[in-house]
Order: sequence, then C-alpha cells, then structure tokens
Amino acid sequence: MSDYAQQIAAKKAEQRRKEEEEKLKAAAAMVAEAEKDEGQEAPVSENPSPESAETPDELLTKLPGGPTAEQVRAWREKFSSLYVLPMRRDDAYVWRYLEYKEWKEIQAQLGNVEPDKVEQFIQEAVLKRCVVWPRDRILVSENADKLPAGIVELLYNVIMAGSYFMNTDEALMRVIKL
Repeated sequence: MSDYAQQIAAKKAEQRRKEEEEKLKAAAAMVAEAEKDEGQEAPVSENPSPESAETPDELLTKLPGGPTAEQVRAWREKFSSLYVLPMRRDDAYVWRYLEYKEWKEIQAQLGNVEPDKVEQFIQEAVLKRCVVWPRDRILVSENADKLPAGIVELLYNVIMAGSYFMNTDEALMRVIKL
C-alpha cells in the first residue's frame, strides 16, 4: 500500500474513532426517543430483564421475514461470536466482529483504491464480511437505498466498535487493575 493511501486510511480511522462514540450515543438516544414516541418498548438486550423472557433467538425468529431457528443455529456453528442490533420491534441486524486477518486483507487492498474512496471502500468491505443478516438489505444498494438513512453507517460503526476499534481513552476506561 502506498504511503499516501496509508496516511489517508490512518487519518480517516482516527477521525472515525473520535466520532464513533458520539454517533453511537446520539443514535441510541434517537432510537430510544423514537420508540418512546411510537409507544414501543426498549430493544431487547443480550440479558433480557426478568419481565421480558424474549431471547435474541426469539426476537429474530419473530421478525417479519426473519431468520428461522435453524438459520440461527447454523450461524452459531459457523461464527464464533454473533451479535444482534435491534433497532425497532420489526427491525434488527445480526453481525459478527471483524477478525484481524480480515482487517489486514482490507488494508492490503487499499493501494488499489483511489484516495478519495478509501473510507467508502473500507466501509463496504467490513459490511460484506461482518453483516450476517439481513445481508441483501444492507449489501444490495437498491435495497439499502430504501432503509433509514443512517443504518448503514451506524451498523458499520457498531461493527468497528465491536471489533475493538475505539479510542485509547475509551479502552483505558475498561482497564481493571489486578
């Protein structure tokens, strides 16, 4: 990869890391407000509250056009770690984190990318590797064009944060002294 492309990628990554936390907080606040306005409950978390016995599997299989229980089991066998990002009661996304070897593959391809398209290339490459479901809604531009405007970028930012692309200050807040 050329030094110039490497510098652009590093600059963009640092910019993303700085903006990521603010965007995620703002998006979470917007979703919570929208659900409040729509009279919906908060999204189901990994550890459902006692009054909500709905598991992530149940959440997914109840979605209109959602995956089957068999599909979810197959994903669990194929991928070491899966996550669900529920946005509304009728809208959720299944993703996995980006592995280091995949990140190196993406970085190795940056030399062939025009400098002004580096960020878009990285975003598309990450989503292609990490979105498990609904792939066609996110990866096919005709379908993605009909989604809420921020979902592609939000999903990308969530995947990057889940892959530990975060600023040092945020990581240091997680450090526990032994």
